[in-house]
Amino acid sequence: MIKKNNKRAFSLVETLLYIAIVSTVVVALTAFLSVNQNTAARNQTVNEVEQQGTQIMQLITQTIRNASSITGPAVGTPGSTLTLVVSDGAKSPTIFDLSGGAIRIKEGTGTAFNITSNRVTASALTFTNLKPGTQKDSIRIQFTLSYNNAGAKQVFNYSQTFYGTADDR
Repeated sequence: MIKKNNKRAFSLVETLLYIAIVSTVVVALTAFLSVNQNTAARNQTVNEVEQQGTQIMQLITQTIRNASSITGPAVGTPGSTLTLVVSDGAKSPTIFDLSGGAIRIKEGTGTAFNITSNRVTASALTFTNLKPGTQKDSIRIQFTLSYNNAGAKQVFNYSQTFYGTADDR
C-alpha cells in the first residue's frame, strides 16, 4: 500500500509573494513611525519657543505695569535695555537686557540672571519708549527666540519674533 503525503508546502511563488507583502507593510510602518517622530519633535520645538516667549513677554509687561517710572530707553528711541524704577527699593532699578543670547533681568544691586533657558537663543531685543507727551509711558517690546538645535536636524530649526506693548501705572 502506498501512502500519499497530504502535507501541502508553499511554492516558491507563494513564498516570494508573502515576503513582498510583509516587506511593504514593514516599509510603510517604518515611514509612518519616522514621520510621526519628526512631527512630535517639531511640535516640541515650536512649543518650547512659544512657551518661553509668552512667559518672557508676560514678565516684562507685568513689570512695566507695576513700575513707578521708566528711565530708559529715552522717549522715541529704541534701545536694547529697559530700565524701570519700581516701588520696592530693593528691586529698583529693574533692568532687562540681552547678553550672550539670553534675555536677563537685574533687580536693584543684585546679580543679573537669565530669564530664558539654554534651550533657546534670544536676539534682536528692542524696547521703544512711545510716550506721547504727558500721557503714561508706553513701551513697545520686540525680541526673537530661536531653538538651540544641538543635533543640527532640520526638524529642530524654529524661530519666532514676539511683539508686545505695555503701559506703566
